[in-house]
Amino acid sequence: MKEKGSLEYIFSGLILIVIGLIFSLRSARIIGYDEWWAYLLLGLGIVFFIDALLQAVIIKKVSVGRIIAGAILWTIGVGKLVSLRGWFFYLIGLVLLIFGIINLVKKGS
Repeated sequence: MKEKGSLEYIFSGLILIVIGLIFSLRSARIIGYDEWWAYLLLGLGIVFFIDALLQAVIIKKVSVGRIIAGAILWTIGVGKLVSLRGWFFYLIGLVLLIFGIINLVKKGS
């Protein structure tokens, strides 16, 4: 159980680092005022992916919730930065829905 507590510290630390980095880049005018939040969501999505990976490797637990949260945050951030339209979100939602149904069917068998 010590590993889980350590992973929570790492997760929290990574979130604070991303927030600090985004605000620093915004203050230095490297990131525009109207797009800083997209970079923030992108960074937070990556943090969720890293956390899910660490949980899978260290405590041998797949955290589907972290993967889905990371995918949503990352998709919204990337969608804003490359001006993707709404159809992209429908596509991601459909893929998640299909994976969920497949997993339910596998567990029921």
